[in-house]
Amino acid sequence: MGNNLPAELGVGEKGVLRVGYVADLGPIFAKCRVALSPVRFGTGIKTKNLSALAHAVPLVTITVGADGMALRHNETALIADTPQEFADAAVRVYGDEALWSRLARRGRAHILEDFSEKRMQEGVRNLIERARHTKPNAYDPDFAWPYLLVEKRFPEVVNGEPAGQRLFLRKARYTNLADEFLEQQQPAQALEQLRYIFSHMRGRVPASGLYLRAAQLMSCCYRELGENEKASQYAARIERILSNGNFALRPPAESNNARRIHAQPHTPVFSVIIPTYNRQPVLAECLDALGRQSVQPEMFEVLVVDDGSTDETEQFCRNFQPDYSFQYLQQLNAGAGAARRRGVQHARGEYLVSFNDDTISAPDLLAEHWKAHQGRGDVRQCVLGDFRFPPAAQQRALTRFLTQSPFFFPQVTLRAGQYWEYTYVVTCNLSVKRCSRSARLMRASAWRKIRISGCD
Repeated sequence: MGNNLPAELGVGEKGVLRVGYVADLGPIFAKCRVALSPVRFGTGIKTKNLSALAHAVPLVTITVGADGMALRHNETALIADTPQEFADAAVRVYGDEALWSRLARRGRAHILEDFSEKRMQEGVRNLIERARHTKPNAYDPDFAWPYLLVEKRFPEVVNGEPAGQRLFLRKARYTNLADEFLEQQQPAQALEQLRYIFSHMRGRVPASGLYLRAAQLMSCCYRELGENEKASQYAARIERILSNGNFALRPPAESNNARRIHAQPHTPVFSVIIPTYNRQPVLAECLDALGRQSVQPEMFEVLVVDDGSTDETEQFCRNFQPDYSFQYLQQLNAGAGAARRRGVQHARGEYLVSFNDDTISAPDLLAEHWKAHQGRGDVRQCVLGDFRFPPAAQQRALTRFLTQSPFFFPQVTLRAGQYWEYTYVVTCNLSVKRCSRSARLMRASAWRKIRISGCD
């Protein structure tokens, strides 16, 4: 029941009653023995949970549903976070008369005490009293709230495409701002930006470059602020996490548009090869995006070939421990083409995927490459994936020209699903099936006569 009930919701489902809008929930709750609230996301307090408790209906919810309500498990509600635990809790409270009575009584008492009209009035009065004694700041047209500063500096976090990447992009830009504040010797402002990154998260923190970098910066901020104990705690936590492997990625969510692809352990289907040179921050974003692929981590490996970087690339890569197989290779500066060839020499996958270090992959990128290669037999082909510049880059005349002209990047004029000659191949989002060793040996003499350009 509820306003604007979707036409298809619950239709044909056994045991589901479609009601729609009701003016008063009281009579409805009077007929119910248990309220189930398995909400997986939300903001603020879940008002339907308040209503259920206020009507003395025992509540079964998850941690997200209990946010902001000061509920106590087994006292004012049952809180269960896995499907099996949630189902068990629902059955238990439905059949256990003593438990049902305790939750109904204490749940209602909790609402009357903490969420009553009187409590609300007291809270509003306190806010008004504080406001009366608060001196306003002088108007500053350039002022931006710290949380929204990232939107002012980096508009792509609001309007970037694809939309599904905006939250991750926002977190990355918080890190960029923190770096800038630290360079300007403003550690308090840097720390403020870093905290926003973790305010979006629940559960374990992924062991990916962005979050590891954020934690390292937090340690630096606390040290600059003279809070050496906290700085040491963060440094020790990072070291402990990296050494015991507990800073692991959560499994990527099941995609509605692409079936999850499984592969045998230790036999990657794809080898993703990424040359890099002095671009550690953007490389971290690239590797983080690969950690959110819709395929299982066992299906691919990633090889980063460092083309003689002098920044923090080596330290970052040696500490980077994702769920997927990861190799870090180094060479003297010889260009991206030479770095890719070195990556190919160490790759184990059946298909080679060529990336740039600023390629931020969509979650289904590898799944789509896999789909494109299926059923092709021994056809010699490569698959060129699309790529788009960030919206902010299109404000520059040169980038705008590149997005509309095939001068450098021919995919602007190519049609999907058709074969084109090799001159249209660019290596920022490209996959190709590797030859067997015997085939490579047979073609060796021919390849020796061809000069391979150092720029791909």
